[in-house]
Amino acid sequence: MAAGRGTVYAGTIGTLLAVVWEKFGMIVPRIYLAGHLAIEMGDVLLDERSFPGRQGRLAFAYLTATHGQAVPRDVLAEVLWPAALPRSWEASLSAVISNLRMFLGKAGLSRAEVIIQVFGCYQLCLPPGSWVDIEAASEGLDKAEGAIKHGDLMTAYGWAGAAASIARRPSLPGEEGPWIETRRSELHHILLRRVSIA
Repeated sequence: MAAGRGTVYAGTIGTLLAVVWEKFGMIVPRIYLAGHLAIEMGDVLLDERSFPGRQGRLAFAYLTATHGQAVPRDVLAEVLWPAALPRSWEASLSAVISNLRMFLGKAGLSRAEVIIQVFGCYQLCLPPGSWVDIEAASEGLDKAEGAIKHGDLMTAYGWAGAAASIARRPSLPGEEGPWIETRRSELHHILLRRVSIA
């Protein structure tokens, strides 16, 4: 998955920061939500089989998709157990988050800082310059549309193609839920925008 780093996305501020941070020994994560769920930190790649169970995968995907926002504990619990909350859901949720923090520590992120808890909410705090594929796809289309306005069709084609390659990947295959459908709709919308650029 590391192939292509610094090529297609070289114009993004996030990737430039990541390159600078890597030069000084500070590596930032690259997170893949479309296709196979994974997190990459330098030479470390943890795929979806490495995550701490189904709830760990879902919690990570949801917190990443909403990173920078505080997610109430009960909302996150309903994401993990949509049919019915376990009787002791608060303890179960705490265990999921604890295991997820330990897992993210294996990737090189600070266990104490990557998922914070305040006022009954959890929030994923990614380092500056972190790369999330779905965000990169949307940003790539913005850049493609900007390049078209300036008559730079080759650049537009590159950005649009990269965005489409991400958007074509399935999002959390085998899982269902309103928030997952929203993510899939966002990816579909990216593909529709890509068609209008072509």
